[in-house]
Amino acid sequence: MLEKLCLMFDIVENEIRYLGRPASEIVASLCARTELSGLTFLADCESGMLRGEDFRASWERSLSETKNVRFFRSGDVGVISSFGSLLGMSDAEGQTANCRMHRELALARLAQARLSRDRYSAVFSGLGVLAGIGAIIVLI
Repeated sequence: MLEKLCLMFDIVENEIRYLGRPASEIVASLCARTELSGLTFLADCESGMLRGEDFRASWERSLSETKNVRFFRSGDVGVISSFGSLLGMSDAEGQTANCRMHRELALARLAQARLSRDRYSAVFSGLGVLAGIGAIIVLI
């Protein structure tokens, strides 16, 4: 999911830089992309805006209510929330800097998650071997 977030930040940066789209149009564009389909909070945000909610309120509500947020750690949700709170608050250059900053934060969290995965996979692999040896001893 963090990879999808990094992709989302890249897409948003390009939408702002080259198309000058406002936040509501950017969210609609993100929802239409199949490569971001796992980020269901985007669709929830768009539906909130279609009901008349302003972008920031819809963004925060969608993060708190969406089921797939459970796939993120709390710090990841903080990055997404921070991104949405700053989107549309400055000129195009400030917004693209916001995209780059949050992409870097997400990449750092992704590297940390991969490191944790590798560390724990080695531990669990060792435990599996020990459990196997224990089962053999019990059977003998």
